[in-house]
Amino acid sequence: MAQPRFPVDANFFIPAKFSFRPFRARWVCCRVETIDWIPPGKTLITGPMEKQYIRSNVRLDLPRTDPRSGVSWKLALDCRKIPRPAANTCAHGPADIAGRVYNALACIEFLDTSAARQEKNPRRMLEMFNDLPQDIGRRSEKSSEKAFSKLLEFLNTWGLWSSDRGYELFDIGTFPGIALLFPDLIWEQQKKYGLAQSMSHHAWLKDSARLPRFGHIDSFPYFMVESSHCEETILTQITIHHLERAKFGRCKRKDCRKPFVCKTKQRRFYCSNACAHLANVREMRSNK
Repeated sequence: MAQPRFPVDANFFIPAKFSFRPFRARWVCCRVETIDWIPPGKTLITGPMEKQYIRSNVRLDLPRTDPRSGVSWKLALDCRKIPRPAANTCAHGPADIAGRVYNALACIEFLDTSAARQEKNPRRMLEMFNDLPQDIGRRSEKSSEKAFSKLLEFLNTWGLWSSDRGYELFDIGTFPGIALLFPDLIWEQQKKYGLAQSMSHHAWLKDSARLPRFGHIDSFPYFMVESSHCEETILTQITIHHLERAKFGRCKRKDCRKPFVCKTKQRRFYCSNACAHLANVREMRSNK
């Protein structure tokens, strides 16, 4: 029986296009006020995480002419996704968290959900994200308003932040059809992703690299990864950034040929010490 030319687990490089087609959306300011902890069995949430949800009142900040002006919903918010200090109370048991008020952002309208969404430049989106003002809690009131306004402008330009709507439901009848986002958590992510862009290529590609699922297109390069949400696009763009700058080699052993990251400037021919040893043994035997 003929042997395969390459081993079953052989690695290979695939050229691919990265396409960012955001879901355009309309974001507005809203006010979130925490009410109390949600007792077990009172929501659609099941399992051990139920005790970590907080009943909160969400009210949109809209002009009086808007029919949704003044409308509010009672929603279940994961305490880990609420800015401090409310998030810290989770570790200390059923602390009194009633009456804590937060400024947040709500997506109230999806402007484009079609398959033919307009393609936008992911590099430009990442540049704008990096340029957003940071540390809203440590600034003056005027600077905080500017930072909040810039984030609102960013989201209204680039669409949905993620596929997470930001809350859970008490019952099916209360679904408001919005997405909820706390700015403080976005600024935390901004710091995290800013550090990620300057970390070593190997560290990112080894532990944090992420790419969307591959798709197929009719022309070169025939494969494509597509993203529609800002956070996923940022992670993908950071991965591409490191892939473009990292130096790769291919194992010289003919029946391996695995790619590897060159971590140092020292010239390297094999992906591992095991491959180098096996290649040397074969060469010694062939010279006898």
